[in-house]
Amino acid sequence: MSAEHLSDDMSGWPSDPFALLGVAPGAADADIKRAYTRLVRRFKPEHHPDQFRRIREAYEFCQERAAWYRPDPVEISPPPPPPPVRPPVTRETSPPAPDAPRETVIDPAVDPAPAGDPVEEAWELAIEGREAEAYSELVRLHESGHSGSTLPLRLYWLLAVNPELDTRITRHHWLADALSRSGFRGPAVELYRRELETDPADALETQHDDGPYFRALTAAPAAVALGVARWRVSAAGRLGRTRRIRADLTALRDMIVMSDEAGWLGLLVLAAGWAAWADSIETQQFLADEIAGLTHLQLSQSTLFDRMEEVEQVTKDVEWGRYAQLPPAVYALAQVAFADPGYARPGEVEAAAVALGAWGDNVLAKLDSAFIKRPAHLLLLGREFDHYLRSRGGMDAVEIPADRLRGLARRLGVRRATSYAGRMRVDIWRLLLEHAVHPREMAAALAHDPDESYRLFAPQLHDDLALQVAWLAGRVIAG
Repeated sequence: MSAEHLSDDMSGWPSDPFALLGVAPGAADADIKRAYTRLVRRFKPEHHPDQFRRIREAYEFCQERAAWYRPDPVEISPPPPPPPVRPPVTRETSPPAPDAPRETVIDPAVDPAPAGDPVEEAWELAIEGREAEAYSELVRLHESGHSGSTLPLRLYWLLAVNPELDTRITRHHWLADALSRSGFRGPAVELYRRELETDPADALETQHDDGPYFRALTAAPAAVALGVARWRVSAAGRLGRTRRIRADLTALRDMIVMSDEAGWLGLLVLAAGWAAWADSIETQQFLADEIAGLTHLQLSQSTLFDRMEEVEQVTKDVEWGRYAQLPPAVYALAQVAFADPGYARPGEVEAAAVALGAWGDNVLAKLDSAFIKRPAHLLLLGREFDHYLRSRGGMDAVEIPADRLRGLARRLGVRRATSYAGRMRVDIWRLLLEHAVHPREMAAALAHDPDESYRLFAPQLHDDLALQVAWLAGRVIAG
């Protein structure tokens, strides 16, 4: 598969590493390297980090396994001697004067290329597999004062692929340098966002208030710092590091307030949503005091103040002990659903679905118990599952006629509204999962059933949040 025919969307890429590089299983090392080189020139790491990492993994796999497929070597006769080297081509535009020197022109096909970007020349060494040489040369260029953010990004990628190239520092050192050089713009910012997702402790520097990321952020333009600060607050919230949240907000306060008071208020409310789940009176009070100083924005930002009232009420009333009984993955998703709704990561949703699936037939009763105090949080949890499914087409099902849905309900022998409990409820959940019928779709069909007992049954199914969340989680697992 050539670089030209490999799309940016990795979902269509072949899973076989040899097919990904476009080489046969027994290909020579040189062919594998050429294929790899073509691909990484197309998918440069600073613009296509995920694609680059996948190509690199395929290259290393093929290098290791290609020899397995090669036939055993056999003796062959020595190759014929190479042809004589062609002398330089001489071209004369007109007969030279008797005593004039002949003008020699080197064939353009072998004309040495002019010197290019030293960073790209060093990167070519890495593409050829000479990573240690490439890293040393790039470090030398960095120490000599070479400008631009491409240089530290190349160093970042080399350490990301092979951390042992430099045991004194990590890839984060170079990414922070790239962020500073670029003013938190370009590919470096996206790479930093991904680091906050995959390695939040190091990307936040939770043990240091003066680390390179922190220093780069405080020197960034206010508008950029506001957006990155939101990422950092969410990453720290997931780790329960409220001290990190407080340190960031304290350092950025004056700069952001002068530039965007409403944006600052939104950042504080986001932080408060995360702090509500942490046992940190100090951070909660810090945020309450900051928001109290922005009451002059109440008319224009009423939604944010309403949200803050909800956060304060949750902090007081929710029985956190009940939530603590949830599987860790479900508890984590419940936090995200409340603190930063709509921003759950795919891995978080999938892990929570699997954890709920492990409860089996007990899932409905356990969800009822955990969220009895705050059913709205159960609704938010369901929305994260729903958002995940819709983003992947998991809710695109063939519409089932209402008569057929009513027929499915009759298979369970439901005849009275009072039977909606215990085992019957679990059986309904299982039936709906089996046929990929959303609970509210079934409720809508039963609401117009000719039989009154089924019509009475419909509202209970429509309002059963635990069953709906369990159904959505089951669909995530099935997908």
